[in-house]
Amino acid sequence: MLLAVLAAVSVTGCADAGGLHDAGSAQPVTPHPSPSPLWPGTVGSAAASPAPTPGSPHPVPGVTVPEGDLRNVDARTLLLADQTQPLENFWLHSMNGCRTTSLCQVEPAQYRDLTGDGHLDLITAVLMPMARTAFLNVYTVQDGQAVPILSTEVQPGFSAETIGTDLVVHQLVTPLTERSTTYRWVPPRLSLVSQLTTPVTPPGGPTSPPADTTADALPEQSPAAPAPSATAGSTG
Repeated sequence: MLLAVLAAVSVTGCADAGGLHDAGSAQPVTPHPSPSPLWPGTVGSAAASPAPTPGSPHPVPGVTVPEGDLRNVDARTLLLADQTQPLENFWLHSMNGCRTTSLCQVEPAQYRDLTGDGHLDLITAVLMPMARTAFLNVYTVQDGQAVPILSTEVQPGFSAETIGTDLVVHQLVTPLTERSTTYRWVPPRLSLVSQLTTPVTPPGGPTSPPADTTADALPEQSPAAPAPSATAGSTG
Protein backbone atom coordinates (compact mmCIF):
# COMPACT_ATOMS: atom_id res chain seq x y z
CA MET A 1 0.00 0.00 0.00
CA LEU A 2 2.84 2.35 0.92
CA LEU A 3 4.52 1.63 -2.38
CA ALA A 4 1.35 2.53 -4.27
CA VAL A 5 1.07 5.88 -2.46
CA LEU A 6 4.71 6.72 -3.17
CA ALA A 7 4.25 5.84 -6.83
CA ALA A 8 1.19 8.09 -7.10
CA VAL A 9 3.06 11.04 -5.51
CA SER A 10 5.99 10.47 -7.84
CA VAL A 11 3.76 10.50 -10.93
CA THR A 12 1.92 13.62 -9.74
CA GLY A 13 5.19 15.48 -9.12
CA CYS A 14 6.46 14.65 -12.61
CA ALA A 15 3.21 15.80 -14.16
CA ASP A 16 3.41 19.15 -12.35
CA ALA A 17 7.03 19.72 -13.31
CA GLY A 18 6.54 18.99 -16.97
CA GLY A 19 3.04 20.32 -17.40
CA LEU A 20 1.95 23.50 -19.20
CA HIS A 21 1.18 26.64 -17.19
CA ASP A 22 -0.80 29.73 -18.17
CA ALA A 23 1.62 32.70 -17.97
CA GLY A 24 -1.07 35.22 -18.81
CA SER A 25 -1.63 37.28 -21.95
CA ALA A 26 1.36 38.10 -24.16
CA GLN A 27 2.82 41.59 -24.02
CA PRO A 28 1.70 43.78 -26.95
CA VAL A 29 4.34 44.52 -29.57
CA THR A 30 5.03 48.25 -29.92
CA PRO A 31 5.65 49.20 -33.57
CA HIS A 32 8.87 51.07 -34.36
CA PRO A 33 8.08 54.73 -35.10
CA SER A 34 8.42 55.77 -38.72
CA PRO A 35 9.66 59.16 -40.02
CA SER A 36 7.06 61.92 -40.21
CA PRO A 37 8.29 64.80 -42.45
CA LEU A 38 7.67 68.34 -41.24
CA TRP A 39 8.14 70.51 -44.35
CA PRO A 40 9.09 69.46 -47.86
CA GLY A 41 12.37 71.07 -48.81
CA THR A 42 15.38 70.82 -51.05
CA VAL A 43 18.70 70.57 -49.27
CA GLY A 44 20.72 73.67 -50.08
CA SER A 45 24.33 74.73 -49.80
CA ALA A 46 26.68 73.60 -47.06
CA ALA A 47 26.53 75.23 -43.64
CA ALA A 48 28.03 74.81 -40.20
CA SER A 49 26.60 72.28 -37.75
CA PRO A 50 23.49 73.58 -35.97
CA ALA A 51 24.13 74.85 -32.46
CA PRO A 52 21.20 75.21 -30.04
CA THR A 53 20.92 78.36 -27.97
CA PRO A 54 22.49 77.71 -24.53
CA GLY A 55 20.91 78.48 -21.19
CA SER A 56 17.78 77.39 -19.38
CA PRO A 57 14.52 78.12 -21.21
CA HIS A 58 12.10 80.70 -19.85
CA PRO A 59 8.48 81.37 -20.85
CA VAL A 60 7.99 83.79 -23.73
CA PRO A 61 6.84 87.04 -22.09
CA GLY A 62 3.40 88.40 -22.89
CA VAL A 63 2.14 85.21 -24.56
CA THR A 64 -0.43 82.94 -22.95
CA VAL A 65 -1.57 79.59 -24.31
CA PRO A 66 -5.38 79.32 -24.26
CA GLU A 67 -6.55 75.98 -22.89
CA GLY A 68 -2.91 74.87 -22.74
CA ASP A 69 -2.98 74.11 -26.48
CA LEU A 70 -0.25 75.65 -28.65
CA ARG A 71 -2.52 75.30 -31.67
CA ASN A 72 -4.36 78.29 -30.25
CA VAL A 73 -1.25 80.50 -30.50
CA ASP A 74 -0.17 82.39 -33.64
CA ALA A 75 3.35 81.29 -34.54
CA ARG A 76 4.38 84.74 -35.83
CA THR A 77 3.23 86.43 -32.62
CA LEU A 78 5.14 83.88 -30.58
CA LEU A 79 8.33 84.31 -32.61
CA LEU A 80 8.20 88.09 -32.37
CA ALA A 81 7.78 87.94 -28.59
CA ASP A 82 10.60 85.43 -28.11
CA GLN A 83 13.56 87.37 -26.72
CA THR A 84 15.83 84.33 -26.61
CA GLN A 85 16.43 84.25 -30.36
CA PRO A 86 20.00 84.39 -31.66
CA LEU A 87 21.07 87.68 -33.26
CA GLU A 88 18.17 89.33 -31.49
CA ASN A 89 18.26 92.74 -33.23
CA PHE A 90 18.59 91.18 -36.66
CA TRP A 91 15.90 88.67 -35.73
CA LEU A 92 13.35 91.27 -34.66
CA HIS A 93 14.04 93.43 -37.72
CA SER A 94 13.59 90.49 -40.04
CA MET A 95 10.54 89.16 -38.22
CA ASN A 96 8.82 92.53 -38.45
CA GLY A 97 9.59 92.43 -42.15
CA CYS A 98 7.89 89.05 -42.39
CA ARG A 99 4.57 90.79 -41.91
CA THR A 100 4.91 93.25 -44.77
CA THR A 101 7.72 92.21 -47.15
CA SER A 102 9.43 89.16 -48.59
CA LEU A 103 12.49 89.53 -46.35
CA CYS A 104 11.64 86.25 -44.71
CA GLN A 105 9.12 83.45 -44.65
CA VAL A 106 7.59 81.78 -41.62
CA GLU A 107 6.91 78.13 -42.29
CA PRO A 108 3.47 76.83 -41.25
CA ALA A 109 3.46 75.62 -37.67
CA GLN A 110 3.70 71.87 -37.20
CA TYR A 111 2.61 70.03 -34.07
CA ARG A 112 4.26 66.96 -32.55
CA ASP A 113 4.65 65.64 -29.02
CA LEU A 114 8.43 65.83 -28.64
CA THR A 115 8.51 65.97 -24.84
CA GLY A 116 6.41 62.84 -24.37
CA ASP A 117 3.99 64.55 -21.98
CA GLY A 118 0.93 63.94 -24.16
CA HIS A 119 0.69 67.59 -25.29
CA LEU A 120 1.53 68.82 -28.79
CA ASP A 121 4.61 71.02 -29.13
CA LEU A 122 4.89 73.73 -31.79
CA ILE A 123 7.60 73.45 -34.45
CA THR A 124 8.21 76.24 -36.93
CA ALA A 125 11.00 77.71 -39.01
CA VAL A 126 11.87 81.16 -40.32
CA LEU A 127 13.56 81.29 -43.72
CA MET A 128 15.66 84.37 -44.52
CA PRO A 129 16.79 84.05 -48.16
CA MET A 130 18.45 87.47 -48.27
CA ALA A 131 20.66 86.51 -45.31
CA ARG A 132 21.09 82.95 -46.61
CA THR A 133 20.09 81.50 -43.28
CA ALA A 134 17.12 80.09 -41.40
CA PHE A 135 16.10 79.37 -37.82
CA LEU A 136 14.31 76.28 -36.52
CA ASN A 137 12.23 76.82 -33.39
CA VAL A 138 10.38 74.48 -31.06
CA TYR A 139 8.07 75.49 -28.20
CA THR A 140 6.38 73.48 -25.49
CA VAL A 141 3.68 74.54 -23.03
CA GLN A 142 4.23 74.72 -19.28
CA ASP A 143 1.69 76.12 -16.83
CA GLY A 144 -0.22 77.82 -19.63
CA GLN A 145 2.86 79.54 -21.08
CA ALA A 146 4.91 78.90 -24.20
CA VAL A 147 8.50 77.88 -23.45
CA PRO A 148 11.21 77.69 -26.15
CA ILE A 149 13.00 74.35 -26.00
CA LEU A 150 15.04 74.64 -29.20
CA SER A 151 16.29 77.49 -31.36
CA THR A 152 19.00 76.66 -33.85
CA GLU A 153 20.35 78.15 -37.07
CA VAL A 154 19.99 75.96 -40.16
CA GLN A 155 20.28 76.19 -43.92
CA PRO A 156 17.37 77.74 -45.84
CA GLY A 157 17.11 74.48 -47.80
CA PHE A 158 17.16 72.13 -44.82
CA SER A 159 14.64 69.35 -44.34
CA ALA A 160 13.33 67.93 -41.08
CA GLU A 161 11.22 65.11 -39.76
CA THR A 162 10.16 63.57 -36.49
CA ILE A 163 10.73 59.92 -35.63
CA GLY A 164 8.73 59.17 -32.53
CA THR A 165 9.76 61.92 -30.12
CA ASP A 166 13.04 62.62 -31.93
CA LEU A 167 13.50 65.63 -34.21
CA VAL A 168 15.89 64.96 -37.10
CA VAL A 169 17.34 67.78 -39.23
CA HIS A 170 19.03 67.09 -42.58
CA GLN A 171 21.55 69.48 -44.18
CA LEU A 172 24.31 69.26 -46.77
CA VAL A 173 27.92 69.34 -45.60
CA THR A 174 29.27 69.11 -49.15
CA PRO A 175 27.42 68.72 -52.46
CA LEU A 176 27.63 64.95 -52.01
CA THR A 177 27.51 64.62 -48.21
CA GLU A 178 24.55 65.07 -45.87
CA ARG A 179 24.56 65.48 -42.10
CA SER A 180 21.57 64.28 -40.10
CA THR A 181 21.31 65.80 -36.63
CA THR A 182 19.00 64.26 -34.03
CA TYR A 183 17.52 66.27 -31.15
CA ARG A 184 15.85 64.54 -28.20
CA TRP A 185 14.01 65.76 -25.13
CA VAL A 186 16.49 65.90 -22.27
CA PRO A 187 14.77 68.17 -19.73
CA PRO A 188 14.61 71.09 -19.74
CA ARG A 189 15.16 71.31 -23.54
CA LEU A 190 15.70 69.43 -26.77
CA SER A 191 19.35 68.41 -26.87
CA LEU A 192 21.61 67.29 -29.69
CA VAL A 193 22.16 63.58 -29.17
CA SER A 194 23.72 62.40 -32.44
CA GLN A 195 25.03 63.46 -35.83
CA LEU A 196 25.39 61.12 -38.78
CA THR A 197 27.14 62.04 -42.03
CA THR A 198 26.20 60.01 -45.10
CA PRO A 199 26.75 60.28 -48.87
CA VAL A 200 23.86 61.53 -50.97
CA THR A 201 22.94 60.52 -54.49
CA PRO A 202 23.35 63.32 -57.08
CA PRO A 203 20.13 64.59 -58.70
CA GLY A 204 19.00 62.12 -61.33
CA GLY A 205 20.82 59.24 -59.65
CA PRO A 206 24.01 57.50 -60.73
CA THR A 207 24.69 57.39 -64.46
CA SER A 208 26.55 54.82 -66.55
CA PRO A 209 29.96 55.93 -67.90
CA PRO A 210 30.29 56.50 -71.67
CA ALA A 211 31.30 53.49 -73.77
CA ASP A 212 34.73 54.89 -74.65
CA THR A 213 35.47 55.57 -70.97
CA THR A 214 34.66 51.97 -70.13
CA ALA A 215 36.99 50.76 -72.86
CA ASP A 216 39.83 53.00 -71.70
CA ALA A 217 39.49 51.60 -68.19
CA LEU A 218 40.28 48.04 -69.35
CA PRO A 219 43.93 46.85 -69.02
CA GLU A 220 45.93 47.06 -72.24
CA GLN A 221 46.76 43.74 -73.91
CA SER A 222 49.82 42.87 -76.01
CA PRO A 223 49.04 42.80 -79.76
CA ALA A 224 50.50 39.27 -79.92
CA ALA A 225 48.33 37.98 -77.11
CA PRO A 226 45.25 36.06 -78.26
CA ALA A 227 41.88 37.57 -77.40
CA PRO A 228 40.22 35.84 -74.43
CA SER A 229 37.61 33.28 -75.43
CA ALA A 230 33.96 33.62 -74.42
CA THR A 231 34.36 30.54 -72.24
CA ALA A 232 37.32 31.99 -70.34
CA GLY A 233 35.55 35.27 -69.87
CA SER A 234 32.49 33.58 -68.42
CA THR A 235 34.53 31.88 -65.68
CA GLY A 236 35.50 35.27 -64.24
